Formats: sequence, C-alpha cells, structure tokens
Amino acid sequence: GLIALGIYSIASGYRAPELVHNWWGSQKADVYSFGILLLELLTRKAPTNSRKDVEGVDLLRWVCSVVREKWTAEVFDVELIGREQKDVEEECMVRLLQLAINCCSQDADRRPTMSEVVQQIEEIRQS
Repeated sequence: GLIALGIYSIASGYRAPELVHNWWGSQKADVYSFGILLLELLTRKAPTNSRKDVEGVDLLRWVCSVVREKWTAEVFDVELIGREQKDVEEECMVRLLQLAINCCSQDADRRPTMSEVVQQIEEIRQS
C-alpha cells in the first residue's frame, strides 16, 4: 500500500482536493499525493512555497500552464536535462510528467489506480 504517502497527503501541497472537507483518506487521494511527489521530482520544485513573505506557488497549476503553452521542457529540473539528452530519454520524462498530471486530476474518479501507475511506469522504463 501507500501508507507512507498517506502522511504526505495531510501536508497542504500534497493533499487531494477532496480532502479539504473530508479528512478520510483513500487510495485515490494517495494517487494524487504520489502525482505531486512525482512532479516535485521532475521539476525540483516544492508543491507550495512555505515562506510567509512570498506568495505560494501551486506546483500543479504551474506545470499545467507551462504544458498548455507547449513549453513542456521548461518544467524539468535542469539537472535532469543534460546537454547530451537523448530524444528517447526526454520522451520518457514527458510521459512521466503526463502520468503525474493524470494522477493529480481534480476528479478522483479520473485518476488511475496505483496498479495502473506502476504498470505505466514499467512501460516507460522499458521504452
């Protein structure tokens, strides 16, 4: 299971939208938290900015806006995109990014299950 991710889901940046009024977790809420964690790994940005003097950044909203503007490569951590980056590796990262976005769907019913997430990651890894 994703018991460890359940801890993340209570932190503000990792909490699924449906948990705002309902504190009972679910597997779909854990999938959301995993999606945010995956976005954090790909971008090297925190889900929200915790400094009180700076307006918080909504990581999911920022990623979606950049992808919508077709600047997808701009979201990745520069350490992940090397000068000799192969097209196949970049395609894998884009697929992981899309998986993370799907995990973070506002509609819990549209999120994949964790077994589907694992399967998709395996497929990406093998490509």
